[in-house]
Amino acid sequence: MAIEIYRPNPHPRTWRKYKEKAFETVLKAGIIVLIPVLVALPAHFLWYYLIYREGWHYGATLTEYAVHYWLPTSGAFYILVIALTVNFSWDKMREIRKSVKCYDIVSFMHLRDEDVPPLMHCLGWFLALVEAGGLAGLPYPGPISGMFSTFGSIYMPALITTIVMQMDHPLYGIWHMKHIHPEWLQIEPRAWRDHYRAEHMKQACEGFAVVAEITETETETTRGKAA
Repeated sequence: MAIEIYRPNPHPRTWRKYKEKAFETVLKAGIIVLIPVLVALPAHFLWYYLIYREGWHYGATLTEYAVHYWLPTSGAFYILVIALTVNFSWDKMREIRKSVKCYDIVSFMHLRDEDVPPLMHCLGWFLALVEAGGLAGLPYPGPISGMFSTFGSIYMPALITTIVMQMDHPLYGIWHMKHIHPEWLQIEPRAWRDHYRAEHMKQACEGFAVVAEITETETETTRGKAA
């Protein structure tokens, strides 16, 4: 019996395609990583000029409370909300890719404009701001340590929001799906669903009418035999 340790790819990519794919991935990832800086940098400057330079920070008792209760609790709830949100967006993205590969336009149109509920974004950002507020008031030994803490507490939620929005709209944007049927992109999903629903209602009504007619015929036949 022959021992097979490694099986080569029967359809390998060329080195040129690998370089093009790697360059495109790095470029897109770089843009996505830089976008949250536009949100985190102003927040950091606000902390530095309004809180740190003015000497505003928690006292010893409130610092101990924030470190042991406030920050761990809000952080745990924030992680839970983010996990649910990312899982929802990832499942939707996988289902859309599957519908494109299987040429399933029904699933594609039902999932195309189904986004993460705004309430989840609001809840996530509320918990993120609670966490950032707790970190902003801690007594830091210097501006560098405070910068990493306050900048990161806003940068990470902004980065996660950017990634979720990209997964929520995989047909366009920076990280978009390729090899989608062009005619599908031209269809307005709500109009398509209204037409699809109307056609199914029409077929259902026709089916009910046929069933009612057959039932009435069988009832008359039974009554005739009984008479």
